[in-house]
Parts: sequence; structure tokens; C-alpha cells
Amino acid sequence: MSTSAALERELEIDLWLQPKQEALWELVDESPYTDIGFGGSRGAGKSGAARRILIARRLKYEGTPGLILRRTFQELYDNHLVPLLDEFPMLRPWWDAGHKQVVFPNGSRLRFGYAEHEDDVKKYVGSEFGDICPEEAALFSQKELEMLKGSCRWSRHPSFTAKMIYPFMPGGPGHFYLKRIFYDRDYEGQEKAEQYAFIPARGWDNVEWSRPALLADGLTAKDYYQWTDLQRRQYFITRSDYGRKLDGLADKQLREAWLDGSMEITEGVVFPELREPVHNLDNFISDDRWYEFCANLKKIGSIDHASSGVTAYVQEGYSHESIKFSLEEYYERNKTVAQHAGSILSVIERYGEQDRTLIDPSTEAKTLQGKNPQTNQDELWSVLDEYRRNGVSAFPANRSQVSTGLDVLKDLLRVDPLRVHAFTGRLGAPSWFISKKRCPNLWREVRELQRVFSATGTWEFVGSDHALDDARYIAMSRPQPPKRKQDVKPEHIMAAGRKQTSIDWKAARSLSKFDKKFGKSQTENEWFPRD
Repeated sequence: MSTSAALERELEIDLWLQPKQEALWELVDESPYTDIGFGGSRGAGKSGAARRILIARRLKYEGTPGLILRRTFQELYDNHLVPLLDEFPMLRPWWDAGHKQVVFPNGSRLRFGYAEHEDDVKKYVGSEFGDICPEEAALFSQKELEMLKGSCRWSRHPSFTAKMIYPFMPGGPGHFYLKRIFYDRDYEGQEKAEQYAFIPARGWDNVEWSRPALLADGLTAKDYYQWTDLQRRQYFITRSDYGRKLDGLADKQLREAWLDGSMEITEGVVFPELREPVHNLDNFISDDRWYEFCANLKKIGSIDHASSGVTAYVQEGYSHESIKFSLEEYYERNKTVAQHAGSILSVIERYGEQDRTLIDPSTEAKTLQGKNPQTNQDELWSVLDEYRRNGVSAFPANRSQVSTGLDVLKDLLRVDPLRVHAFTGRLGAPSWFISKKRCPNLWREVRELQRVFSATGTWEFVGSDHALDDARYIAMSRPQPPKRKQDVKPEHIMAAGRKQTSIDWKAARSLSKFDKKFGKSQTENEWFPRD
């Protein structure tokens, strides 16, 4: 692609794009998609594509602003600021070093920024940009990317559509979010499929790595791009220095991620054990049998409260074999304790008698103040007190190290080859099942939580963990399995062939106790004799 523009003085910029970069330009400039992903592996030409396409958009649409964002200043400097003026020295007269932006004579601006922390991202929230490109987007969290998306808007040009462009490779806090929307195409909430498009790009799609070898072989870039994808890959890993380095990585998972762009990585993932076919309870229990299945479990719930932000409640059940089942969740933000309590009580009522309800131990602190309606005296009380006043009888969870609780959950997810599966009867089963349909946020938090080495030299857990904290509180309470009903026998069920219900169990137990105490036969003096 070649773009030229005559401005205050003749400014001619030739923007040559590789085939995958050309496809990206067409999606950005000619399609209705507003969220466009690009990349997959290292060395695919992501930075160059982003820079050239945003320059072309600024030249084509006068008066429009664009933003290229990196995580750190060093990344911004190395990947954009230095290459920008090396590749396009004609832009020097319009370079504003103080604001790190190119101010084009047609009124358009291309700004280069960095945001190392979430608070840095928030600084861009109040601004408006026609295009935003968080380069190496997986290094930003889902929340940060969605905050930036709120600033991607421009209504001052009639033929212009604002675009979010996400160049990325595997790994980082945003990995699972980007994988979900661009690879899995699994959309949540108000996300719509028609917003999203993705172009995979690999190192062998970038001819620059192989150009020295092509010259030595008497070949051109045109020859190179006429080959099949497999032929270019083979040439890349055998004839280019960079391709040989990637193909020679000893770590198989890292090699698949950096060379082939595989998103199936577990590096840094806290729960690599989680697998949809193995742990999704919905695979084993149908909707019409749901409450029948839940009736015989010992029910335990937990609340993770937030005064501002997400408050989560997870309803769980435990079987006779101490299998943990996450049955349903409540997950809402920015509501009062009374509102949360009402919704939580509705969940509790659906599942019946609870063994106990736990709550974040920090809610014990007396941080609320006001008049006691009974004594008319000013008092201090806690969030826990407020839940109890609104009908939720909760008790503080045990205080423990987060890492210890997560290790317990990991062990529950692990498939024990000697455990009999609760549903198939075969050997090899986990001790924790989650209803993905009824606990979507818990499933997401378990899947996406990562452990990263911070700049301060400590390990940190990255990712939301509201419902996950509930699962951790319950697991660390070491719940005992429900007592087996030893006196119940199949012949105690009154209607032959009818499925056993909780009423049948209770009736059979009562009859058994009566018979033992008074020595009567099981059918004597019954209005409805049992067969």
C-alpha cells in the first residue's frame, strides 16, 4: 500500500505493507469490525503494522487522533519512538517531543504513550481517540483494555469509524480474555460477534527475517510470498537466524507459543488442571435432574463482600465422598448490603437448608457507624453485622494464606487415578466440579488467575478472584461430608419404580426408628402397606 498526502509542503509517505499487514489494513479501514486482533507469535511484524496503519489513518482522515500504547517507556522507546523517525524521517518537522506525538498539518495527531499500572491507564480514560492500539495487548488486563475501549470514540468525522486494534502474542494478564474473544469466539454479556475479527500472523509472515537468505538464494520477497504457509515456515526455521532460535527453544510450551502462536499455554497459570470436559458439572447433570441431584448434598455458601466493586456469593455442595460441587453464583457490583443480602437469600432458598454460610473475615471490622434503631444510640458495627440484620446468618471464614488455599483448590482439581468418578463409575476423577453455566465468573477466575514475578521481586497473583475467594474459604473450612443414611433400604420407598426423593429418605428413616423402638414389624398398622 502506498499513501501520499500533500500538506503545508509536499509530504509523500510510502507505506509498504506485507500481505498480513495489508489484510489488517483492510479490516481496519474497510470493514465494520470495531475490535480487531492481530498476531500470535513473536516477530510477526505487529509493531510495524500498528505504526504504519495508524499513520495512514491519520493522513486519510483529517483532524482525527490516534493512540499507540505500550506497557513501559522502554518498550515504547525501543519499538516505536526510535523506529518511527528512522523509517519516516520526513515526519521530524511535525514531531512534538514534549507530548510524544506527531501533529500532522491536516490536524490529525498520533500520540505515543505508556501505562505501566492500572492508574496510568486511567489517565487516558477521559480522552477521545479515533483509533487506539494497545500494542502487545496481552500485557494489559481485561479491565484495562475495556477502560481503553471506552475512550475509543470519534464523532467529528462523518465517514470515520473508531477502531480498537490489538496486536498481541501469548502470555500476560490479558491472555485469556484475548483468547476468548479472538480464538474461541466465546462472548459474554453485551459482547457481540459482529464486533470482532482476528488475523493470525507468524514470524514467517514477516519476510524481513528471511530477506538475507533470500538474497543469497537469488530470490525476492515476491517469490517468498508465493510459497505456501508450510513452505515459508520451513524456510524461516531453517534459513533465518531468528527462526532457528525460536525453533531451538528447549521449553516445548514456550516454543509453541513464540514460534507458532499457540494460546494453549500454562506458563504462570495457577490452575492449569482446569479442563472443560473433566470439571464442568453441566456435562454430567441435566437441567431436569439438577435440584434432585443437589438435594442429597451438604450445602455450604460463602460471601466475598466489596463495598465498591464486585460482591460474590458461591453456593456449593459436598457429597458423601467429600466431592466439592460449585452449584451457583451471585456476582454483582456496587449495591448495598441489603440488596446483596436479598439476592443471596434467594439463592439459598432455592437450594434449601445450609450447613453454614461463610464470609470474608475482614467484614468483622467495625467500620460502619450510625444509630441503632432499637436503642437510638450511635454505634459502630461491621459489614458482617449488617448482613445478619438483613437475614443472612454468616460466619467469618478461617484466616489463612491465599497461596495455601489455592494449593488446596489445585489438589481438588487434580485427577486422582485411584478415585472412582462420581458419575461414570470409572477410575480417575477430580474432587471438584464447577457448573460452568451457573458459575460463569467462578469458572473464568479459576481459568485466568496467573502468578507473576513482580518488579519488586515478589510473586503476585494477577486476575479477579471474587468468586474464587468464596471457593477458597469453603475449601479451607474443611467441610465434613453429609452423614450416610444407614437405615434406608430400597424397599422403604413406597412407590415401586419411583425415583427416591428427600421426602422418601426422611419417611424411611422415621419408620425405621419407630420399628426399632417399639419392636413392630415394618408393615403392621400401616394405612398404606409396603410391598
